[in-house]
Amino acid sequence: MGAPFAPFMEQLLRVDQRHTSKESSWLDAIVRKELVEINILIQEFEPSDCLLTNLGEYLCRATEITSQLAYRMANGNHISTYAQLNVNQMHKQTDLSELGTLDSIALKHTTLKLLAEKLDCASKDIRQTWKACIATPSSPSANRASASGDRDNTVLPVSNTGPSISPFLHETVAGPSNQPIVDVQQQQIQPIDEQEPPPTAAEPSDAAVENLLSEAANTRDRSFQERLQDIDTQYNACLTPPAVDLWNRNYRDVPISYEQIINEERSVAEARVLIDTSTAKLQHTTKVDINGEASKRMEIDLSYIGAWVDTIKIKLVPNSLYYPSFLMADYIVVGAGVFGVSTALHLATSEPNATVYLVDRSPCPYPSAASSDLNKIVRADYDDIFYMRLALEALHEWNNNPLYKPFFHETGMLFAEEIGMGHASLNNYKKLGINPGAEIFTPSQALEKFPIFKKANWTGVKDNYYNPRSGWGEADPAARAVVQAALSAGVQYIQKTVERLIFDEENACVGIRTDDNNEMRAKAIILCTGAWTAQLIADSAPHNRDLQVDGRMVAAAATSCIVQCDPDYLHLYRDAPVHFLGMSHTHGESIPPTIDGKLKFNFEVSFTNKQYHKASNQTISVPPMRTSQSTWSQDVPDELKGKVRKVVEHVYGTAALGLKFESYRMCWDAVTPNQDWIISPHPACKGLYIAGGGSFHSWKFLPVMGKYVTQMLKGQLTAEQAEKWAWDRKNEGAACIMYIPQNDLKDYL
Repeated sequence: MGAPFAPFMEQLLRVDQRHTSKESSWLDAIVRKELVEINILIQEFEPSDCLLTNLGEYLCRATEITSQLAYRMANGNHISTYAQLNVNQMHKQTDLSELGTLDSIALKHTTLKLLAEKLDCASKDIRQTWKACIATPSSPSANRASASGDRDNTVLPVSNTGPSISPFLHETVAGPSNQPIVDVQQQQIQPIDEQEPPPTAAEPSDAAVENLLSEAANTRDRSFQERLQDIDTQYNACLTPPAVDLWNRNYRDVPISYEQIINEERSVAEARVLIDTSTAKLQHTTKVDINGEASKRMEIDLSYIGAWVDTIKIKLVPNSLYYPSFLMADYIVVGAGVFGVSTALHLATSEPNATVYLVDRSPCPYPSAASSDLNKIVRADYDDIFYMRLALEALHEWNNNPLYKPFFHETGMLFAEEIGMGHASLNNYKKLGINPGAEIFTPSQALEKFPIFKKANWTGVKDNYYNPRSGWGEADPAARAVVQAALSAGVQYIQKTVERLIFDEENACVGIRTDDNNEMRAKAIILCTGAWTAQLIADSAPHNRDLQVDGRMVAAAATSCIVQCDPDYLHLYRDAPVHFLGMSHTHGESIPPTIDGKLKFNFEVSFTNKQYHKASNQTISVPPMRTSQSTWSQDVPDELKGKVRKVVEHVYGTAALGLKFESYRMCWDAVTPNQDWIISPHPACKGLYIAGGGSFHSWKFLPVMGKYVTQMLKGQLTAEQAEKWAWDRKNEGAACIMYIPQNDLKDYL
């Protein structure tokens, strides 16, 4: 058994068998108060690198077993045996090794600690509730039940809030809270103070436990077959889930609602049941054939859900109609790059009751997205004081927030230049009253401090700006961690390719359509689609000129390469800082080695990929169709490979020992004319919002980017921010001028 559950289950096993009379709502208050607050969405379980699947299955199994254990204890029969049975199941089913996909030991510890704290709190409440409401009858029928283990003869506490139901019974009994106990079979009422205390259960033998395991399995199978008998071909026109009828019989004190989805075609072979709590914190999807056949994994056992939610909503729909297209969200965030994942997290944490969908074509991070990478530079050094302020805020999070800190490496940054960025950064720090320890070195001073660069091509270098507080971040692991935090906060991640935006008759954007022809609707659609933004809008509204991007941002790429260092030479590069070489002969960057000896180099001069868009009669820049031209591969033009190799040569020169070129990439981002982002409502389309134009300098803002997108959605940006990030603006100045596209991809082919 996993360590976090040990004290939890031990408390249940040692639960005091004495009881008092007290109104109880079973486990409603307990789990609504404790477990639901964990806010981990249980989606359909599919293999994934994301922690969601593993932790979701883990939590779902644990809570199901826990509540079933409590119910069995509540029945007063075979208390110790049932407890031992479920502990054995926990041993078999709960495998903490599944959580090994976490990228950080610290994050793993934090996650499990939170889970353990919540479940330990729940265990205390379960014990108190059990003591308050459980009684064992002494009637003949009850004794027969105890002897035979027949669940249909168990007795229950009764609440004055309505009928009280056992998860093992179809009968319903009711009565005021001061007059329970009803023997369902004999209808004999016994005052509580006349009942005998429950006997102490003997420690079960291994054989007894195995017998009960077999009995429980057979009982579940019988129950399942009985449920399947309710499914009839009469539902060929209107699919009403028989589970609703079962629920209404057994759990009348938990209201349920459902929607009928009309099926016009009898040929539909499958349908799905969607169970959705009123707080949208828990979902579980199962499959059932219309003709009554069901797969083994499908057992509509809702008892472990009904204990802690106010309302259960069940919908049975054909697969051809299935997906959350029938759910109205508050926000749909399209794109799980740095803008998207940060926005989803900040929306969910600032509006806990909001429904937020994060939609992307693949699990995060999408390999072709600009934010997906081996690593990214993290710095607050800007000659634009506006972005320096934001970067300092982000840097604080990288250094202090447990969500981001494991992925930040403070290696320092050296900027060899002739354009004066270092002096501008120092002046901005002084204006802000901040001393980061940055300084300007002469070339000789810089080489004395970092001898690895003694063979570098520093021809024309005048200043060497060094800031020890800058560094680099692990790009993909950080993005996955933020997605996991967003999911834990209630965001729903939907892996779909968005093909079109949906507009109403007044030209307001009301939703999205995916490549499988499903629709999802929301009050606000936020496009965080980076280099694909212009194409998506053109595909969605080709004849609406007011909607088009029209050069406000263009898809552009810079070239990178990954170099593998021989372990025998790795010590030469370990102490190297991030290095910018900002010269007319070389515009490039180098990032020191990862733990497995990979170094990354960037050639900063960018280029477009202009294509004619026939439907909208315009030329736009779009990422190439071949994904190998936007992911790590060898599918990069030889001339561009040569340019990034030149960066390696000029950064380290002949000192570049033990380095082997491994792969190349054209990294596609959306670049604006002055590299200011666009975080703005679309002025020509109500309900549509744009968050993009990262211009190759947005990743470092991952911890805070979503904060400002959220403020934009609520109309809370400052006047300066709103003007600088507006859809329509003056485009003065330049935040990262070296990234303005100078060529087109066809120039290198």
